[in-house]
Amino acid sequence: MIQRKFYSGKHRAHVVKWECAVQINTGRLCWFSDPFKGRRHDLTILRRSGILDQLQAGEKILGDKAYVGEASLITPFKNKPEGLTQEEMNHNQAVNHERAIIERFFGRLKEFRCLKIDWRHSLEKLNWCFVVCLNITNMKLEENPL
Repeated sequence: MIQRKFYSGKHRAHVVKWECAVQINTGRLCWFSDPFKGRRHDLTILRRSGILDQLQAGEKILGDKAYVGEASLITPFKNKPEGLTQEEMNHNQAVNHERAIIERFFGRLKEFRCLKIDWRHSLEKLNWCFVVCLNITNMKLEENPL
């Protein structure tokens, strides 16, 4: 029964998810949540993570298509059967351009072997391992910026 809570149909595996925020101007991690069970949708995790409560009035977060519909986020438009308008395509291009630095941060984070292999220890140790990897990634950015 517990395995079902961690199973992600999207990834077809048992997973743990974190919500993370990366500063666009520096490419460094500035916030992360506690771990969530992999069965949860990204938008549900975002809403329960606490990051939206920390935003200042008028402040927005840049997100991917998983977060479409959340008022506090700037997201690309999803494709429609009739296609996107030129204005929507321009918006998507601008959002994707800004998101590139975020994706590069996560690309570096995924280089850690402990985050790639099946985890055989407690969830507490997994969270500790993830936090260490986040901090090392941030420190490496001082030497080799994105």
